[in-house]
Amino acid sequence: MSAANPFAFPQPLPLTLTDYRAHLTRRLEERGVPEHLHRGLLTYFTERRKPGSFLRAVLKDSLAGAVSFADDESYREVEEK
Repeated sequence: MSAANPFAFPQPLPLTLTDYRAHLTRRLEERGVPEHLHRGLLTYFTERRKPGSFLRAVLKDSLAGAVSFADDESYREVEEK
């Protein structure tokens, strides 16, 4: 059985893109995602725009890729986890 999606929207579904973006922002904050990554993730989820190399590696669950593409701030976050 798979774990529940932490980014799933609670019922009822939002009516606007603004509501959806606000929901995603709250969830990113609740999950402790560093603020400097929010914009890339929001555009990926809402506009299907390809994120940068670091976020792509994270989304692909590639630790080696994430480490190799991380900027200093993101590298510290990876190192702490």
